[in-house]
Amino acid sequence: MAEFIKTLGKTLGISFNRHCKIVYSYMTVTALLKINMVVFKFKTQFLHHLEMLVSRGYRYWFSGKIFTNEAHKVIALQTKFATQCSTDATENQRYRRRKKGLANSQLRAWYDEKNKQLLWILLATDGIHVYAEQLQDSQKKKNRITVTGYELKQMPRKNSDPRWTWMMTADTYDYWHTEIQQAIRKHHDDRLKQIWYSLRRVGGFHGVREQVFKLQTYALSEWRRSRKGDYPYEKIYVGWVGSFKHAEIFTLEELVLNMNKNK
Repeated sequence: MAEFIKTLGKTLGISFNRHCKIVYSYMTVTALLKINMVVFKFKTQFLHHLEMLVSRGYRYWFSGKIFTNEAHKVIALQTKFATQCSTDATENQRYRRRKKGLANSQLRAWYDEKNKQLLWILLATDGIHVYAEQLQDSQKKKNRITVTGYELKQMPRKNSDPRWTWMMTADTYDYWHTEIQQAIRKHHDDRLKQIWYSLRRVGGFHGVREQVFKLQTYALSEWRRSRKGDYPYEKIYVGWVGSFKHAEIFTLEELVLNMNKNK
């Protein structure tokens, strides 16, 4: 707790005595701690939540990163957006903002522990917004939301409205296609096992599942063509991403302590 309080103090310019007690207004600190953005522990849950928000009208966005040696910036970021964009607004407050023609905003983040960074994204609806010039329209091809090689896009459906889903970007898909081709043709079976393992672990979004099925179909046909005989590895099954599972998120204190630990 003492380390977290020190980080909070660094953000606010608060002084401390040697017992780490804040020489500041307790009410101010308490109010700041209540302004808490949602930070996901797992990427798939983060992507799933973004997909849901965009499908509900939060189609405008911009994003950024905070590295582990900058943990104090997390508090400053959420405080800034809560103040400027009302990201902490209640449902009633959001309703009144819509009536006034103001955009509503949501701040979401994922802590990428492997790469020691926090990826945050601000989402907004139609309406007047203080960051109008920075916001991008995710419905436009060149402005799609992209996270670690995946992009959120609309897929057409027969006799229905298009659906939002995550897919591998073209570069990511081409990478896996080339890796499969080279592993089979050059008899790098250990590498092929690694590829198969990685593809089993992708997020089970509709678009991604279709792409994995295409890559698997290609692998089977390439094996028959280059190596003859049946493909020796078990077929890939990627389960659906369901909304029934409770998302695992960090508290502000947990996040700051984790980032400080890994810097």
